[in-house]
Amino acid sequence: MFTHKGLSMWLAYAAGAAVAGATFITITKAGLSKVDPTLALGVQASVSLLVAWGAVFYRGKFGSAGELGGKDWGLLLLCGAISGLASVLLFLALKDGPASRVTPIDRLSFLVAAVLAALFLGEKITWQVGTGLGLMAVGAAIIALSKTE
Repeated sequence: MFTHKGLSMWLAYAAGAAVAGATFITITKAGLSKVDPTLALGVQASVSLLVAWGAVFYRGKFGSAGELGGKDWGLLLLCGAISGLASVLLFLALKDGPASRVTPIDRLSFLVAAVLAALFLGEKITWQVGTGLGLMAVGAAIIALSKTE
C-alpha cells in the first residue's frame, strides 16, 4: 500500500474522487438545462476517454495492455457497459430532478457495492461498516424523500 506522510494513498484518491464527483454532478446539472442528456453524456464521455488514455500514457502503462487475459478483457468491457448505462440513467435523472435529491439516491451505490464486495469478493462487513452503511442509507433516504420548499 502506498503511503505519503503516514496517509494511505487510497484514502486521498477516494477523497479526491468524492470532490470530483460532486463537482461533476453540479456542472452536469447546470449543463443539462437545454441539452439532451444522451448528447451531454456523449460529449462528456469523449472527454473522459481522452483523460483516461492520457493517464495510461502518462503513467507509462500502455504496454501493460498486452498482459490482460481474456477474463480481464471481458470483465473490463462489461464494466464499461455498466458504467455507460449508469451514466445514462444518472443524466436522465439529473435532467428532470434536483441534483440535491438525485445524488443521494445515485450514491446508494456505496451500499450495493459493499454488499456485492462481501458476496463476490469475500470482503468482510464488520458491525462498524454495517452501522455506517445503514446510517448513510438512512441519510440518503431522508434527503431524497424530503419535501421541497
